[in-house]
Amino acid sequence: MQQTLTLKRANGNSRSCGCLFETPSPSLQQRIHAVFQWGNHFGALFFSLLDGWPIPLVLLACRAFSRRVGALGLVAVLLGCAVMSDGRLAAAPPVIHYNLHELPSSQQAQAKLQRETQFTWRLTPLRDGLRNLANAYQLSIWIDRRIDPTQTIDLQVGSTNRATVHSALRQIAALVGAEVGLIENVVYFAPAGELSRLQLAATQLHDALSVRDVRDGRPATANMRPLQWEEVKTPNAILLEIAETWKVTVAGELPHDLWHAATLATPCTLATQLTVVCGGFEQQVLWDTGSRLQLQPLQREEKWSCLYEDQPWSLQETKQIKSEYRGSSIAKRGPQWHVTAVTEAHLALLGLATSVDHKSANSPPMTARWTGEIGGVAERVLTQFAASQQLEVVWDATCTERQKQKQVRFDVKNASLTDILNSWSEAAELRAELSGSVVTVSAAPMP
Repeated sequence: MQQTLTLKRANGNSRSCGCLFETPSPSLQQRIHAVFQWGNHFGALFFSLLDGWPIPLVLLACRAFSRRVGALGLVAVLLGCAVMSDGRLAAAPPVIHYNLHELPSSQQAQAKLQRETQFTWRLTPLRDGLRNLANAYQLSIWIDRRIDPTQTIDLQVGSTNRATVHSALRQIAALVGAEVGLIENVVYFAPAGELSRLQLAATQLHDALSVRDVRDGRPATANMRPLQWEEVKTPNAILLEIAETWKVTVAGELPHDLWHAATLATPCTLATQLTVVCGGFEQQVLWDTGSRLQLQPLQREEKWSCLYEDQPWSLQETKQIKSEYRGSSIAKRGPQWHVTAVTEAHLALLGLATSVDHKSANSPPMTARWTGEIGGVAERVLTQFAASQQLEVVWDATCTERQKQKQVRFDVKNASLTDILNSWSEAAELRAELSGSVVTVSAAPMP
């Protein structure tokens, strides 16, 4: 159908722009989808600006907004905020009643991560280096099957400044483009962007099994058992051994693979064992009925909600956590704290700070040297590297989203922190400058 594009002036007069184009008339479904898309994008922006406002002011803002865009526009915004990109209604984060990360096993692992360490790696394969750390500190460390365990790392930790096991592990993860965090008492190296989903999978399964036990008149599950297997074992065989040990049935199969022999240094719960074995295949285990469990594709959700009783958290501490983990909700109502956030934020609040080191903001980052290839999305590469050094990244308003999402790749040899920032700046065509514990990024490229 041939149409003429017509523009309407503010005074109501119309004029043709003089151009003709061919376009099909949009269907009703396309029109509805467009409304939801508009509402989703603009609604999220609108209500993010109102975050933390008193309810009366929010209502006044909505009224003023509706006068500008009309009642239908406001309805579209409200619906858009509730609709996800795939058209499904956005589900509320799961509520957890029995927190896997409050178990003594998880607390003991976090205490080990805060111990001081000092070591030097020279072209050390990732798997060998982490095995040495696991043995030295009696930690269970798991490398996701999607991460190459043979890649070599040059790293010097704790030679001149205090370094913890946790901060060292974060440095290592940043060098291999991974994330690292606790799943109960297992230090899990996950591909970037996957850690929170895996942590939630274990948290949900443990909660479901605990609710089942309490409903059946038993104490909430807190049993822990060792996990190990011999050389050249398939994941399905390992899954079967876990099921037999715990006297459960797991419906479904994992893809074929062959794994080296492994032993977790410390016993852990059934939920943790199943998650670490299945997570690398983007699978998780859900409770079905009785002792029957079911393999399912790994969910998209990352956040979960929990109530914490009588925690001595200050408003300043919770504000810091919310700034570190964007989108977290932390509110005190009476003696209870209502928290909705990713697992790392829950751990930080509990004092099991896998992502927030308790050190002065003026303390200098640890001295280290890096050799190897670094690559990925510019924003993610810099953010992960800065986090491993307990540095904050501040992006100037001149930096565009396109610049942040640019792919960067560069090689370093015996590089210092300053060398890394300079190499990143050159690859990203931006300027990253270190001042104290803050890395400021601006659009002006390095000279």
